[in-house]
Amino acid sequence: MKADSPEQDLRAAGVTTALQNSHVSGSWRGKHHKEERRLRTWIPPHSTFQEEEEEEEEEEEEEEEEEEEEEEEEEEEEEEEEEEEEEEKKKKKKKKKKKKKKKKKKKKKKKKKKKKKPYVTNLNW
Repeated sequence: MKADSPEQDLRAAGVTTALQNSHVSGSWRGKHHKEERRLRTWIPPHSTFQEEEEEEEEEEEEEEEEEEEEEEEEEEEEEEEEEEEEEEKKKKKKKKKKKKKKKKKKKKKKKKKKKKKPYVTNLNW
């Protein structure tokens, strides 16, 4: 397939032109300026597109891996928090049990004290 102009042939071959690298003076405007901008924004051949796509895919994969790692870390943190909460609950239960035991012991002691009172007999007879 033959291109319409020699510029297109050069672009297809991957050759850069002087217009792509030159800078336009203030008086160089209009149609010529548009042409230069078009050439400056030249699209590379298909092979570089594949490379760009591969790079993008690699970046996406890296991002996905990072997201997965973050999710795993969050899950681990949540599990740790749950374990800590369970431990706290167990400690509270133990404390409650201890308090109850202490209270019972105190009550028993009080009862024993009441029972230990000496038996008073009537000394008047």
